Amino acid sequence: MLLVPAAQKSYNGESGGVPLFAAKPETVLPVHEMQAEVAVMRPFILPAVGSGTNFSPFAKAPRQDKLISPGGTSLRNEGRGGLGSHALRCAQGRATLLERCAGYSGAVPEVRGNPSRAGCSRFGFTLVELLVVITIIGIVVGLAMPALQAAREAARGVQCKNNCKQLAMGCLNHEALQKFLPTGGWGGQWAGDPDLGFTNLQPGGWHFNILPFIDQPDLHNLGKAPNFVYGSKQADGAARAQTAVAAFLCPTRHKLQTYPAGTTPAYVNIDPPTIVGRSDYAANAGDGSTKADPTNPNTSSDPNFNWSTCPGTATYTGTSGPATGVIFRASMCSMAAIKDGPQFTYLLGERYLDPDFYDGHQPYCATDHQGWDQGYDYDTIRWTTLGPQRDTPGYCDTGCCDTFFGSAHPSGFNMAFCDGSVRKMSFGMDPEVHRSLGNRMDGNIRQTNPNKGQIIDLTQAGL
Repeated sequence: MLLVPAAQKSYNGESGGVPLFAAKPETVLPVHEMQAEVAVMRPFILPAVGSGTNFSPFAKAPRQDKLISPGGTSLRNEGRGGLGSHALRCAQGRATLLERCAGYSGAVPEVRGNPSRAGCSRFGFTLVELLVVITIIGIVVGLAMPALQAAREAARGVQCKNNCKQLAMGCLNHEALQKFLPTGGWGGQWAGDPDLGFTNLQPGGWHFNILPFIDQPDLHNLGKAPNFVYGSKQADGAARAQTAVAAFLCPTRHKLQTYPAGTTPAYVNIDPPTIVGRSDYAANAGDGSTKADPTNPNTSSDPNFNWSTCPGTATYTGTSGPATGVIFRASMCSMAAIKDGPQFTYLLGERYLDPDFYDGHQPYCATDHQGWDQGYDYDTIRWTTLGPQRDTPGYCDTGCCDTFFGSAHPSGFNMAFCDGSVRKMSFGMDPEVHRSLGNRMDGNIRQTNPNKGQIIDLTQAGL
């Protein structure tokens, strides 16, 4: 940077070193040549910078609002054949600079470089710089995506846990009013019936029975005589079965929407729905028999039906014995019947599903062919006879995948206990501990007295 010597005075009397521009110190532009160039550039400047005794070449120039050609026409609007705005600004800057310096009595250094660009700046970037920026952005996005996905899954896991809590509180509020936990219903061919109450005379399952306790009383009462909305009890029942309930769906697995309905087994007390609302949660039916057959017991709705002939009931006299869970076929389980203590007994939780069929009708062994509005069935009930399993594409384990608990979460599955607490259980937990948590009365609780039963330290399950 070349500075005018301090002893040298500007035309208006200012003194001191004044930054000019890069120049060859040994080369100067004579004043008469500068004045000649000003004469050529003057037609492009309006208004022209006047000269006078008070003019300084270093003073700020007045704004040039318009450039015209020597013929008087605007150069800014001459189309493709005229000067561009950048060229006009360059010409204006060059002419203004020369106009000022023409009135300066001292020697002015010569401008280096292309004189047509004097007074102009040009900004831009190269292709290499662009590629570098794109690469950096790609690296940052690649590093951020796993963290973003983990944060989203954590949020979905919290929502799923809240769903389990809401369903558990619905069951406990049901127990507080009815003095027993919601019944598991009759079978897979039965939907809920709002005219049949909440006892074991109710063919619908636990999802249907807790609707009034999770702020869904209107959905529960749809089809209640004589106020039919869709013309008949069967039509109203089908409309209810085709309703998606947010509290029944894990956000990691399902969206809040309806899904195709299976054709078998067919409902016997509502019109066959073509779509259904599903549920990702199942009640604990114990560690005994895992048979849901027959799907259509008590076809005549006989209040004196002999339930001891059906597996999965509290009075079953077959080889597998009575049900050991808390919600099962035609159940009416009170809190007093939970001998192991409610804090050590499963109430409900997430059930295993095959990810290949999350969005469509699944085959029988994949356990998602019907919806939430049905009785005792694999879509609504699970057992602890087998250990839990994370959702795995194609995994069916010889047809037993419709019996165990599990989830789509990578870190475990949510289970609600009979005291209303919800805990994240590990897929790798001791299968015996898992089995014992499903039995309400086997005595295998955390204790120090061996006379009360087999000692199992349930702290392995995070209790």
